[in-house]
Amino acid sequence: MRRIYVMLLGLLLLCSCADGSTGGVMPDNGETAAYEEEGEEVPEPMEDLLKISTWVLDPELEGKGYWAYSDDYRTHNRYGYWVPNEGESDVDEDKVFVKEQLRTGKAYTMAPMGYQLTANLNLYFEFDGLVTVEKTEPADNTILTVFNTGDTWSNQWSGETVVSAYAPCTVNILPVGKILGSEGGSGLLIWPDTLAGKEYLLTVKGYELDGSLMVTAQIKLTTLEDAAYPYEEVVKNTSRGYSAVWQAGEKRTRFCSVEVVSYEYSDQYKMMMTE
Repeated sequence: MRRIYVMLLGLLLLCSCADGSTGGVMPDNGETAAYEEEGEEVPEPMEDLLKISTWVLDPELEGKGYWAYSDDYRTHNRYGYWVPNEGESDVDEDKVFVKEQLRTGKAYTMAPMGYQLTANLNLYFEFDGLVTVEKTEPADNTILTVFNTGDTWSNQWSGETVVSAYAPCTVNILPVGKILGSEGGSGLLIWPDTLAGKEYLLTVKGYELDGSLMVTAQIKLTTLEDAAYPYEEVVKNTSRGYSAVWQAGEKRTRFCSVEVVSYEYSDQYKMMMTE
């Protein structure tokens, strides 16, 4: 008799689950999701206040091949071409790198230095106000920055630790990897490569036109190994030759990774959002 009672109790519980009264053991056919969509607004990603973009390796291609070097500009007008891993599909060289908005906490492989026929590395900023970029370590002379303020590059590597411009704007970054000597840190410097195994930190701030700080982001650049880049051959076959900047036996690379490691609203911006 006791066994029959237990079986009946179990059937009763099963029926109550099937009609949805237990809160979701069985599918609710989307009623809950529909209610949440109607009742709550999905906020925009916080990175959309100050948008930071650059050219990066298409995330779909990560781990599926590598970017070979070529000095035959007529055949490979981006000085390189995609070599897929065995079993992977080939990709046209114009589709290997894409312009992408950076998201916090995600590391991207940047396009090679000088890609798109631009100088060095470039980050693009969209913001309603003034943008500043500064070295997180002001005394670090192994990285140089200037802003593109239209048709010209401002400051021309004048040694300033902070550069600023009204957005939209582009910051040009030269990860030198060493302290420049007699060859100078001024003038327009355009490099096709840099030292591998280096790390740089930049702090980016967005201000309203009245000077109020709205957002602060920190960007980490890490120079990567580049086994496909024949540095010694390249330097011997160009007019630049070996020098204090380009020395024999160095591990040089065309590539950096970029990551927004932190992104924070200012207290004033937070107060504005709660008013």
